[in-house]
Amino acid sequence: MAEASVKNQNPVEMTIDELVDSCIKDAQAMAELKKRLGNFDPFDAVKKASEIIEEFDERLGYVRYGELTTAENSEIKKIADDKDREIQLIYAMLHKGYPTLTIDDVQKMPAWQTGRLSLMFGKHITRFLPKVP
Repeated sequence: MAEASVKNQNPVEMTIDELVDSCIKDAQAMAELKKRLGNFDPFDAVKKASEIIEEFDERLGYVRYGELTTAENSEIKKIADDKDREIQLIYAMLHKGYPTLTIDDVQKMPAWQTGRLSLMFGKHITRFLPKVP
C-alpha cells in the first residue's frame, strides 16, 4: 500500500502490518529530526543573537543584519503606529550589520527598498509587520 494512502487511512481500518509500518516511519522521521536539531542550548542562542546574518535579495543584493533580541522585540512592540514600528524594526535589524546607519537613513530609503527589507525580515518576525486588510 502506498505511504500516502496509509497516512490518510483511518488507523481502525489499517491492517496490523500497515499500522506497524506507519509507526516505524513516524519514529524514523522523529529520530532524524532529533538528530538534525540536537538539544536546545540557551547560551548558544544568546551567542547567535549577536551574529551578523548575510542574506541575498534579488533586487537589493547582499543584506547584512542581526536578529532582534527579546528586549529589542519588547521595545518595538510598544510602538503603536504600524509604519513607525516597521521602520524601527528595519533600523534595529540593519543597524547590527551597518553600525553607522541611523533611523533617519532608514526613513529616507526608497519605499520599495524598505518594502523588500520588510519581506526579508518578515520571515523571522512577521508579527511586527503591518496587518494586510
